[in-house]
Amino acid sequence: MDEMRRLGRFVEEELEKIEKRFEKKKREKIELYEVLIEKRGGEKEELQEVLIEKREKEKNELHEALKRSLEIEDAEEYRRYVIATIEKAKKETDEEFLDLYREELYDLFLCKSFHEKFIRKEEWRWVAKKRRRCGDTEREEGKELFGMALSGGGIRSATFNLGLLQALQRYDVFKSVDILSTVSGGGYIGASQTWLHYMDPHRPYPFGTRRRDHDELGGKILDWLRDHGKYLTPGDGLGLSAFVAAFLGSVLLNLAILAPFFLFGVFVLYVTAPLNLFGWGGAVCLAVYLSMVAYTSVFSVIGRKRSFLHQRKSRQWAGKVLALSALLGLAWSVPWVHHYLTTHMDEWMGSLSLTSVAAGAASFATSYLRIRKRESMPTVFSTISMSGGILLVLYGLVLWLYRLVEIDAPGREVFAPLVVALLSAGLIVLLAKSMSNRKSAFSIALGIWILSVAWYLRSIFHTSYSPGGVELFFFLSFPLSALLAAFAGINYVGMHRYYRNRLMEAFFPWQVMGVSAEWADRFELKSMKPLETPYHIVNTNVNMVGSARTKQRERGGDNFILSPLFCGSCITGYRETDKFAGGEMNLATAMAISGAAVDPNTYATRSKPVSFVMSLFNARLGYWSENPRKLEDAKRLGGSYYIYIFKELFGKGLNEKERYIHLADGGHFENLGVYELIRRRCRFILVSDAGRDAGYTFGDLAKLIEMVRVDFGAKITLDTRPLRPEGEEKISKSAFVHGTVRYEDGSEGNLLYVKTTMIGGLPEDIYSYRRTNPAFPDESTGDQFFDEAQFEAYRELGYQVGKRLCGGEKVADFRALFHRKES
Repeated sequence: MDEMRRLGRFVEEELEKIEKRFEKKKREKIELYEVLIEKRGGEKEELQEVLIEKREKEKNELHEALKRSLEIEDAEEYRRYVIATIEKAKKETDEEFLDLYREELYDLFLCKSFHEKFIRKEEWRWVAKKRRRCGDTEREEGKELFGMALSGGGIRSATFNLGLLQALQRYDVFKSVDILSTVSGGGYIGASQTWLHYMDPHRPYPFGTRRRDHDELGGKILDWLRDHGKYLTPGDGLGLSAFVAAFLGSVLLNLAILAPFFLFGVFVLYVTAPLNLFGWGGAVCLAVYLSMVAYTSVFSVIGRKRSFLHQRKSRQWAGKVLALSALLGLAWSVPWVHHYLTTHMDEWMGSLSLTSVAAGAASFATSYLRIRKRESMPTVFSTISMSGGILLVLYGLVLWLYRLVEIDAPGREVFAPLVVALLSAGLIVLLAKSMSNRKSAFSIALGIWILSVAWYLRSIFHTSYSPGGVELFFFLSFPLSALLAAFAGINYVGMHRYYRNRLMEAFFPWQVMGVSAEWADRFELKSMKPLETPYHIVNTNVNMVGSARTKQRERGGDNFILSPLFCGSCITGYRETDKFAGGEMNLATAMAISGAAVDPNTYATRSKPVSFVMSLFNARLGYWSENPRKLEDAKRLGGSYYIYIFKELFGKGLNEKERYIHLADGGHFENLGVYELIRRRCRFILVSDAGRDAGYTFGDLAKLIEMVRVDFGAKITLDTRPLRPEGEEKISKSAFVHGTVRYEDGSEGNLLYVKTTMIGGLPEDIYSYRRTNPAFPDESTGDQFFDEAQFEAYRELGYQVGKRLCGGEKVADFRALFHRKES
């Protein structure tokens, strides 16, 4: 009962906060009611009072219905009740200004209350069982949580943190860690630690911690990891050629699915060029835009036209109309630019198209490399430069395709086979969607495509007609595109699966452990029970570039966790892991999603032209999964490949309301992995920052400090000056500093921040490697091909930093670690 009362008070306080935040919306509500009053012709003051009273009553009824959810003890039943209650209210009162209010209720009941009622309680129980197995009986359940975070940074972070883990294991610190939160590269070694422990629960420290472990299992595991530093091209038949073949295969398959649509668009440009439809369409849109501007400017002082909501809606539509006008104008220019070039410089037509492509590619590459070098968010100039470069590439390709279509000069005879091809494609898609037996559906769809091709070839030979290249392409490609799209898995067509399998082979050494590959491939998160290893949270980013919420849209997403008990994020809500994605989410896939750095529609690829080209050529490592916020269960992705790839191409439908969501690298949201530890108000936090930061700007740390202040009201304080290199040798005074976290409720936590930096007293081989590789220990994250020397330099640096952190001796009480100063 005490817990229920506490939770009830928490919900009441949060509801009051929501009400205060929406006080400023009151004027907008009144303006909306005034519009309704004018339409109904009623008495203004009386009707306004009635409408406001009605809405207040509906709101209070909704609050009471949601409060009843606190009595539900089952997490899945609670989730379904809250979603159904809010959705029902939305159907009954579907007014636009209430959308944001309902989103706040989703946040409160599916995120904050769910966290308080289920996640925190279940995680505490899990951690308590783990502590007992480790012999820790002093700390009370839920008290003095010790969280450790391993940052992103690819293989560099994985190897540095491998050494750090070895030191913490050797000096008896790691056994006290309650929660392990990992991101991207930190997740490689974090997942390896977790998986190895579950394969051999009697060996809590799988990597070996002493020299005598060299010839034992720990040494063999370390040898395996070292030999797989080039995890993308590990050898044994999987070299550079296999990597290139896998990438080209994914590109060609994606183009086979999408190319018919783009060539069809160019064909439409060619056919409609004499009518100038796109030019007239662009002119009409421009005229509409100018009319809207004049209307808003001249008549805004008349009556309700002064309404804020009316003005906002007008501005939105004006922007859309102007964008459509520009797009149509660009399409209109293609035939005319092509005509000018072929008329005045026909010999140079192909070269000019290629020059446009090359210039665009150079502009994009230069801007992108500048962003990577600065390790920061794109500036306005660099974003415009990247977008302009990609637009030049696309424009040059469209001109080249237009040239091919004109050379072939298709006439009316192309329409009959085009219609047949589209009907065949539609029948294949319909068949795939309606039949539950995928194998049978594929066989029938393949038969339809073969029969349509046979019919077409027979008609050609029977009439002695010689079809053009465009006609042949349309007839063969549209049904083939539909066949591939209907049965190809979006998570299997791109490079995600290749990337995931190479990571699994490198960091889950099943051969060394003497288990089958199935234990590595299908080790599910839900099977992770409390043993002597920390509760592992794998952080990913759920893409929200299309969200209606400004904060999530500007950030590009929200932190989405994959863990043994729960999966989800604040914006999507959470589900129990054994119910999320049919309970089939496994550790290898979670590790790969968390490290899916190359993906469209991220902070570095927010430009729509850039994301378009990345999606077109399948340069994406992200993963599509079900949305925990939806009531219906989804064991596998539904719908067609077209749905997901077009969402990525155009950046549309990437929000919290869709049936399926897109997950990618957790570093796109927060790269240190500390965000979830702050959410849990950990008393002690040890964070290892192994992200590339050659200028020691501490960008990831700054982003974390800003985010937790905004989202949780937490204040992080620490001094990074001892970490900054000094002198010609660029040696730092220390590789770690102490800080504090002050939480919103007034409680305080200790923070220990570790940084990849050179310090004195290291083994000579590390200094030697530094002399031959001056960028060490901040070499490019693009280098994911570590040889033995590079691997050992980072691993040994991590070990030495960890040893210095522990004072080179066993730590009897981990709390002392947070007060120890480096000598």
